[in-house]
Amino acid sequence: MDIRGALRKRTERVPLRALERRGFRSVQVLDMRTIERIVSEAVEQVFVRHEREVSAGERGTIEHEAKQEFLKLLAEHKKVLAAKTEAERVRAELEKRLAELGRERERQQHALERAQREQLSSRDVSISPEAFAELERRLRHLFDQLMNEQQRRSLAEIGPRALKGLSEFERELARMIDELLARERDRYLSEERREHDRRVELLERRLAKVNRALAETEKRLEQVVKAKSVDPGIASVYDTVQGLDASDPAYGRKRELLHVIFLENLELQGKPIEPEDREPQASAPEPDDLPPPPPDFAPPREDLIMETAF
Repeated sequence: MDIRGALRKRTERVPLRALERRGFRSVQVLDMRTIERIVSEAVEQVFVRHEREVSAGERGTIEHEAKQEFLKLLAEHKKVLAAKTEAERVRAELEKRLAELGRERERQQHALERAQREQLSSRDVSISPEAFAELERRLRHLFDQLMNEQQRRSLAEIGPRALKGLSEFERELARMIDELLARERDRYLSEERREHDRRVELLERRLAKVNRALAETEKRLEQVVKAKSVDPGIASVYDTVQGLDASDPAYGRKRELLHVIFLENLELQGKPIEPEDREPQASAPEPDDLPPPPPDFAPPREDLIMETAF
């Protein structure tokens, strides 16, 4: 079986720029020759150690099954790598989103502080001296039109009561003008305050929304980082728990062979091999459904047992 060709079919080429966009700065490289050599050497070493116990037919069967299982594991490993790549992409997007939300929160915070400092009061509304002068000029012009000096002299000749009535009229007119100005000032301030309050409330809602989005993004990024820090390994290709059949006549030989493969796997991964790993653990005897022997039962003597051939 061509392992090199199988690897080519089950891998994909990723440009370096795409890896950089996903946040990768360096990658670990394992070429096809090395993978093929590792698999072949591992299988060959097992066969060399058990050359006398494994027949040629069994050797071919085991080698074929080993390569088939390797391809299955390779496909699962590819899925794991794809999941890791997707996690890197999600992490990069979350970090970018986090930075954008941080800048947006800073802008909204400054806008809110600036709006809160803009406290309106009656002192913020004033009428310039030029406007007062213009108002006075128009009023005097109006009075000049209503009453000239000759008419004032005529009123003076009539009597002081007429002049007094004219003065009261002037004061009443001034009071009405003052009330008009005060009413306009209050109306202006009321509208401005309402608009100011609406603007502050809107900024507060925006800031609260940005803070919620920022907290959710930070939480999601933390979950992605935590999930990435745990290596998921290679998923099992079996739907059920696998094991050896204790009723198989070759159970002992297969079990020993699996133990050797287990040790080879530890060596390939660079993991330490403990003393208890070097000795295969004894399996518990399979329970049977036979009834227990009677209390007076005694096993037969070995010298009385005869072999019978059919």
